[in-house]
Amino acid sequence: MVGVQTWANGATQYSATFDPGFSSCSLSVIDGKGAGGKITRKGPDGRVYVIDSVSVSSPTCSVQSGNAFAQ
Repeated sequence: MVGVQTWANGATQYSATFDPGFSSCSLSVIDGKGAGGKITRKGPDGRVYVIDSVSVSSPTCSVQSGNAFAQ
């Protein structure tokens, strides 16, 4: 399963892989720089922030039984 979050400049890709029985998973996170080699994000205060360096170490995921979308 792959998800992408775009920023004002740059993006982050989240990729989860599952074992054949869907009992465990592993997660990969990749941050991509945009034009000019920078990542820019708009903060909750509406200001644009420049991210000079990003590092992700040991991302994790987990599998739980049940259906999160059931009512």
